[in-house]
Amino acid sequence: MVIAVIDGMGGGIGAQIVSNLREELPTYIDIYALGTNSIATSAMMKAHANKGATGENAIMTSVKKANIIVAPVSIAMPNSMMGEVTSKVSE
Repeated sequence: MVIAVIDGMGGGIGAQIVSNLREELPTYIDIYALGTNSIATSAMMKAHANKGATGENAIMTSVKKANIIVAPVSIAMPNSMMGEVTSKVSE
């Protein structure tokens, strides 16, 4: 099973989500840290995500492998997070 966690800006919400998932779930479940910028990806990787990727294309490609996508509600709104969320990412 693969859980994709998407976040932007400083990655604080995503890092908290990854940390909580890692505490509660078995280790065989992969958690992908998908950031709209490298700072967000780095924060989620420090919270012990299995893999990390940054940017629109990386998010678009990686979510196809995910069984579950977890993200702040702003990911669903194009141009949110000060423009970091593109319309392709929000789709």
